[in-house]
Amino acid sequence: MQRKFSISQQVRVKTSEGTYREPPNDIKGATGKIAEQCIADWLEKSEIVPMEEPRSYYVEISENHTVLIGEDWLEPV
Repeated sequence: MQRKFSISQQVRVKTSEGTYREPPNDIKGATGKIAEQCIADWLEKSEIVPMEEPRSYYVEISENHTVLIGEDWLEPV
């Protein structure tokens, strides 16, 4: 499965129209960047945990605040 967003890509969190892995309310509307996803990639390749559909991404909202969000909540900036 190909990723929809790439590492370090700037994204905006939608305020609505998403259903999977909803972000906290205080994050909606914020911009951030896609973070490294080594752990998620390892889990998918290990086949211990089934791959999520739609995919989830770790998004760095600020320097020390990262949130796991479903891709249906993200849009490119």
